[in-house]
Order: sequence, then structure tokens, then C-alpha cells
Amino acid sequence: MKYKEIFLLLIFVFSVMNICSCGMAYAQPGQDTKTSESPAYIDLASAVIIRSDKASDIIVNATLDLQKAFKEQLEADVKIANDINIQDTDADGAIKVLVGDTKLCPKGSDTTYYSSAIAALGNDDHIIMVFEDNTIVLAGKKDTGAKRAVKTFAKEYLGDEKKLKSNTPFSITGKKPEVTSDDFSDFVPMMRFIAASDTHISYKGHFAEERLINLFKHSYAYADSQDYKTIDAAVFAGDVTNEGSEEHLTLLRDIIQSSARKETQVICAMGNHEYLKGSVSLFESILGQAADQHHVINGFHFISVSTVGLGLDGYASKIDWLKAELDKAFQDNPKAPIFVFQHHHTKNTVYRSEEKEGHFALRLDDIYKNYPNIVNFSGHSHGPINNPRSIYQEKFTSLGTGALTYIAINSGMSYGTVPPKAEYAGQFYIVEVDKNNRVRILPFNVITGNFFTRQIESKPDEQLIWYLTTPSDPDSFIYTRDRWTDSEPPYFDEDAVITANITADGACAAFTFPQAHDDDCIYSYKLELRGEFYIFSYNVSSGYYIEPMPTTITIPAIGIEKGKTYNVKVTAYDCYGIPCENPLTYKFTP
Repeated sequence: MKYKEIFLLLIFVFSVMNICSCGMAYAQPGQDTKTSESPAYIDLASAVIIRSDKASDIIVNATLDLQKAFKEQLEADVKIANDINIQDTDADGAIKVLVGDTKLCPKGSDTTYYSSAIAALGNDDHIIMVFEDNTIVLAGKKDTGAKRAVKTFAKEYLGDEKKLKSNTPFSITGKKPEVTSDDFSDFVPMMRFIAASDTHISYKGHFAEERLINLFKHSYAYADSQDYKTIDAAVFAGDVTNEGSEEHLTLLRDIIQSSARKETQVICAMGNHEYLKGSVSLFESILGQAADQHHVINGFHFISVSTVGLGLDGYASKIDWLKAELDKAFQDNPKAPIFVFQHHHTKNTVYRSEEKEGHFALRLDDIYKNYPNIVNFSGHSHGPINNPRSIYQEKFTSLGTGALTYIAINSGMSYGTVPPKAEYAGQFYIVEVDKNNRVRILPFNVITGNFFTRQIESKPDEQLIWYLTTPSDPDSFIYTRDRWTDSEPPYFDEDAVITANITADGACAAFTFPQAHDDDCIYSYKLELRGEFYIFSYNVSSGYYIEPMPTTITIPAIGIEKGKTYNVKVTAYDCYGIPCENPLTYKFTP
């Protein structure tokens, strides 16, 4: 095999080894891989590596040095084989690695799935598939399309897609580094705060006033029931009022003064609504606090930054100040979380940030990505906080704060982004930190006065909690985009059926069906109704943001003709857009 044809492969695998080698359990070189359960690593000892067809002309002399490094660092017998003789290679018990746009697939497999996975990665990226104890492992680029394709491939080839593992690192040193503990049984808070946004205080007697009062009341009731009884801070990430007028700001101030205890540092940032009838000077003079703030509370840094005006990129003038304050916080303790607040989401992070709600803080990501210990809270979109996508980790940790007044959802539903009963939802976080810099984030439902539950079939009453084991270490991040493909598809119960209520003249019908189940969150349903020269489609939310969650969903349809036959299909989707595999069907003739 020509060196230039394998060099890019070796560079890629070696890079993956270096990128993925921290924070995971590794094997001793030569460890027997024939175990009943696959280990949490890939040992490259006695590996068979298939070349990449996408190798380019590069300095081929470095190939020998790189292969030598493989052998020295891994003590591994690394075998190189091309597409032609790979099946004849003596590799019993070895790990078979497929890299790049190879045309080879395992015997008995369908090339369609592997080809679609490669296509999803693009021309300049690669995929690694490892067959070890009947386990397929995907590493390299984090791509939703690719991972879903591989899961499909795994189901066809192995008959069990649950065996897919993601982003498994390779062993470099042969030693097991210390792994960050995810056991929070010994968690003892040393600091606690409220994180909220979009309170939209307007006039006295409006339900927004009551909800803000209840936010403080419920938070203090929880704190009083704990060994650590303090709410150290309450931070509001913008749109604290509906218009930013003197009347609205004054009412907000009065609620805070009558509801917050003296030990609670209240911090408010400005959102776009503060500029409808207000200004920075009015905001600062009535609330008695700066628009941009930096506090150290119980040893932890809190930085809030306000947007300027109503237009795009409202944080442009704050970049230098923000970077300077972040540098101070990072230098003070690079391992401690830095809590940062602004009104708008950074793009392509939390739920709804991929839509227009993520277009207002374009420059902040370029700053935040340099500080992995940032735990960022943002509002504006009103996206439900009990949606698993409301927390996201890549370069840092992001959380959407939902809203205290009403929720909104992504486009795609037939009734728009504000669903029915949107005002029945009011949400915020209670956040706790311990001496080891671990963070526990508790989504709270101000309507019910209780913490949110997971609402899943296996653990319907289990409290919903987000855990940050080591906020400063990206290798410990678990709320990544991998969840989009690692999540199991939703499903309907075996006895679930669609029932129809049809008017006497047959012109209208209402279809009712039970909620499906999911390991994270049932997000929405698509109803498709088809007849001769008739097509009707309707998308609805599951109402997961309301507790108790509705047990059934009803969708009406019109334009049906008596005497004609129609077919109905209902498909459930989870919050990552994964459809169920057992949609409900129904056939009728009115």
C-alpha cells in the first residue's frame, strides 16, 4: 500500500487519540477484548486499519515516524491493509477499523447505510466504525445525520442498535486516568441562587406580578427545608419588565424589595423589552443597580451583561468589558464555574437558539468559547426549561431560562410558535454549587409550586435535575449534541389506538390518541390524513411543558366527504426530532 494513501488515515486516528484521551477509563495494552461487555475504550493493539480513499498528496516521509509512534506508545502491532486484501488479513480477535470513504462493508451488511453515513460527514471528514464484541463505535465528527445512519446500520447488521457507543477514546498511555465522579450523593451546597428571565412585569394585578412573588416564596420555602438555608442570589436575564417604563420598573423594584431577603443579591440584566419605553439611565436609577455587573458571591463569580437597544448584535459595545471581567474571574479560579447572564441565546446552543432567537448575540460565542468553565444563562426565546435541549455543552455550558410568563416553541407546529395554553407555563431554575465546584441545576415549575419531574414512563415522578460534574473540563460534558442520536426513539404502547369522533354529515372529525413514551421527552406529533384527492397534515406539541402532562391529544380535521375512505397516521417525535417506529394508524369511511 502506498504511504501517501495511509498517511491521512494515521494522522486522523492519531488526532482522535489525542483529542479523546482525557477523562475516560483506558485499558492496559494487550488487554483481552473478548469480554461479555465492551470496555469504555478502544485498544488499538493488533488492530486492522483500512485505508482512507480520501488521502491527499502530503509529505509521505512522516508516515514511518508516525507508525513508529503508534508502536512505541501503544505497544501495539498495528497492521495496515487495503480494501483488496483486508478480508484475507490474519486478524482473529483483532479490532476492525473502517476509516474514510471505503467501499468495503462487513459481510452480510447493506452498503446503503454505510454510504449514507459517509455522505452525511461531507468530503473532508471521516467516520470510524469499530467491530468489537459485536459493538459498533462511532468516533470523530459529531454529526447528527452520520450517527443516525450508523445507528440504522447497527440495527440491520447486529440486530440491536442499543449496542452503539459514541465518542469512545483510544488508549494512548495504557494507564487509567482519574475519572470525574458523577456521584452527587455527597453533594452539600455552599452556594445557591435563582436563575430566571422574561418576568415581563407590567401593571399591578397582572399574573406576572403574582408569579414573581411566588418565585421568591417557593425558592425560600425550599431553602428553608434544607441544611443550607440561603438563597445567595437571584439573577434575571432580561425582559424583567414588559416595556421598561417607569411604571413597570417601579413595580418590579417594589416586588423585589418586599419579596427578596437581605442575604439575597438581586441582579437584573436588560433585555429588548426594557428599551420599548425605557433606557439604561431609567433602568439604573429606579432599580439602583448597573446594567452590567460583576459580583463575587461565596467565592463564585457572577457576570451579567445587558443588551443595547432593539437591534441585532446588541452586545458589540460590551465585548471588551466582558472579556476583561471574564479574565479576572478565570485568573481568580480557573476551575470554578463562572456564572454569566445575558438576555439572548448564543447561536446553536440551547433549544430555540438555532432559530432567529439565536441571532442577537453573535459575538458572545467567540468570547465564551475561550472559557470552558462558563455556565451561561439566557432567555428571550421562552423555550421550556424541561426540554432536555434547554441545556447544552460544547465549548462551555449553556442554559435557556425559559420564561415566568408564557412559553414558546420552535417553528414547525401548525399553530405557530406560541402553543395553546402557553400562559399555563412559568419556569425558572434553582442552582446549587458545592465546594468541589460541582453544580446541580433544578428546574422549577412556578405554576405547580414544585420541581419539574422527568415525565418518563419508567420514572414518572423522578425529579428533573441537570448535573455539572466538572464545569471547567469539556471532557466531562455530557449534555452534548451526541444526545441527538444516542437517544432511543419514542414509542406508543402496544394497545394504543386512534379514536375518531365524526360529525353526522361526515364533514368534520376529531382524532384522539394517547401520549407516546420516550426516554427523555415526548415533543410533538404529526397527524397525516389521506383520501382520494385529499391530504391533511397537522403538527402539534405534546404539551410536555405543562404538569400534569395531558394524557391524550386531540386533533380536528375538516373537509372530509361522506362515503369516501380515509387513512390516518400519527407519528410521535422526541425533542431531538427522532420519530417513533410504531406510528398509530386508523382507517374509516364516514
